Parts: sequence; C-alpha cells; structure tokens
Amino acid sequence: MFRLESVLQLKDEEILQTMVRRHMITVAGPLFLALLFIVLPFFFLFPMFSWGTIGVLLFGACVIFGAGLAFRTIFVWDSDVLIVTNLRVIDVDQKGIFSRHVSESSLGAIQDVSWTKKGLWATLFGMGSVKIQTSGAQAVLEAEDIPGPERVHEMINQLKDQAPKASGRENFEPQDRRGRIKRMVLWLEEMDDEQLSEMENTLRRKSKEKAVSSFLADQNK
Repeated sequence: MFRLESVLQLKDEEILQTMVRRHMITVAGPLFLALLFIVLPFFFLFPMFSWGTIGVLLFGACVIFGAGLAFRTIFVWDSDVLIVTNLRVIDVDQKGIFSRHVSESSLGAIQDVSWTKKGLWATLFGMGSVKIQTSGAQAVLEAEDIPGPERVHEMINQLKDQAPKASGRENFEPQDRRGRIKRMVLWLEEMDDEQLSEMENTLRRKSKEKAVSSFLADQNK
C-alpha cells in the first residue's frame, strides 16, 4: 500500500516523528457497503444462477463492485496521510487511486497551528482537524478527521519551537511565475529604505545602459 519513499526522501539528520491518517470510523460506511455487495449475493446464489447467464453476470458484478469499493476505500485511507518529521510537515492528499496532491512546509516556516473538534461524532470518537498556517506558497496545510488532533497540535508546536526560524527567502521555492513574484515581493518588504534606493538606482542605470546599447546597435546597422 502506501510507501513513505513514494512522497518523501528523508534528508540528512531528518527523523520521522509520526504519520497520521484519518480516523477509521470515516471509512466504516463505505466498507460496510462494500461488504454488503460481496456477502449478500451469496445468500441469493441459487436464485440468481437459476436466471442463467444474466444471474451469473449480476452475481459477479456485485462481488467485483464490492471488492473494488473496498480496495479503493482502504487505498485512499492508507495513502491520505499527514507526515511530521523533525524538519518539516508533509500533507499527502489522496483524492482517488490516481489522484494525489502533496504539500509541505518546513517547521521554521509555520506561523500558527490550530485544532478543532466539531459535532457529536467527532466528540465521541475523539477526532478532529489540524490546520497549519505557513508563510510559504502553500499557505495552509490541513488534516481532517484525524484521531487525537490535540496531540498532533502539541507535537507540531514543540517541534516548531525547536526548529530554526526560516527567513522569508527560504520559505519560497516555487517554480511558477506567480510564486516567483510573491518571493520577490517578500524580498522587497524585507529591505530598508537605503537598500530600496540602491536597487532603484541600479535598475535605472541598467535600463539606461540597455537603451544606449540598443541605440548604438541601431546606428551600426
């Protein structure tokens, strides 16, 4: 099933702290439905087979559907996981057998961690959600319906306090254009007035040099 190496390569001195999945009660409904599709046809085995080919096909379709539903439910539950190490937090969001989204944040980039429990079932089974606010491109990481959200919250906060604080430049590593713009804006906000003036003068000087070079090139044609 889920293999840690498929989404994460541990760095030097990085230690896995915990892997948290959704509470098992969240898959009880689909698994019960799958069990019905697998078991019930056997109670009507002889009547269905008396229908001939149609009955056999119906029997097989029910069992295959139930087995497929059970496999998909367990696979998605097993692969949808929040991974916490001593250096970072990785949120693996498994939507289906062929759909996976992975987000991560260094502990130093975490700004706030909160947890919630809502509803009767969440209170009875001790499950809830943990939301992690970061300063990176992926602003929020969230794990829903996990058991003991308060313990996960406490662990992440303890690791965050022990981790070195990341600077704004370390927080941004996106390759897309929007991410690069956000990173540049963050750099500018960290500069004082003197640095901004120096950068502005440098840009103006380079702009003039480019214009002169373009003019001379046109004259030489």
